[in-house]
Amino acid sequence: MSFWKKLWDRLNTDIQPDWKETIKGGVESADKIFKLAEVWNKKENASLKDLIPYFQQTASLLDVLNSPLGQVIGASIPFIGISTGLLTFLIEKSEKELSIEDSIFIVAQGAYLESFKDFFKQHPEIQNKVQNTMVSKALSKQIQSFGENFALDQKEAENTLVCFAESKLAISANGLLKTRLEESGFSQTEAEIITQRIAHSTYRYLKRAFVENREKMPKLAALYGQQWQAELERDTSLDNYLQEIAKFPEEKVFDEDFSFKDIYVPLQVQAVKEGKIEDKETFKILKLGPLIYY
Repeated sequence: MSFWKKLWDRLNTDIQPDWKETIKGGVESADKIFKLAEVWNKKENASLKDLIPYFQQTASLLDVLNSPLGQVIGASIPFIGISTGLLTFLIEKSEKELSIEDSIFIVAQGAYLESFKDFFKQHPEIQNKVQNTMVSKALSKQIQSFGENFALDQKEAENTLVCFAESKLAISANGLLKTRLEESGFSQTEAEIITQRIAHSTYRYLKRAFVENREKMPKLAALYGQQWQAELERDTSLDNYLQEIAKFPEEKVFDEDFSFKDIYVPLQVQAVKEGKIEDKETFKILKLGPLIYY
């Protein structure tokens, strides 16, 4: 039983899909998410019936990892928009507020995928290394199992909001993405570094999603609304500051003909695993800069 069926049963809508339709998994379930994006671009005319094929034949938003990663990164899918849109849509159609657990589970997946996509777009040198390999059958089964079996209780749901990167959801999603990255050409060390960066950035997308949709989720807004608004303002200020100082290396040193960038000596950092230095490609991943915790 997929998460979507459990959610649908809890909402008890008038429209009941034929849940005998088997989730096929693999590339087929990933294709459903791409098609969902097409439907969502016309969501002003969407209905529950329009979304039934998606709910029937996918287990979760993370089904998209069944696709070649290059396709996912390059696709114009607004993952965070789809997740919050689905949330709002289901609330409006069922006239019921979703539970905190369901709300967080849906939006957190979209936030995680948005963080994943943006990470690679911000680092084209890493994106170029992605190999468009097909997902293995073993991993595809794990992705499907995630959507069918993963569940959040209220305490764990709140932990997901307080510190996503250390949450049960992040650990499960990181495990799936790490394996998918390894299948797509990255070493274990590289995949671990990348997934950690993505997980630590996800919190930003989560906060923004809930702040922008807090009117639809009064239970969450009552708990975290003002705090998240303040944190978003802090994050925006930090981003502006980082953009400003990013220009400094290009400035000239006093009246000389060279810039600070020309005289900068980069750190000679290398990844070491089991007493041995990793390959030079891993060094590129390490040069991306320190993790920023939110």
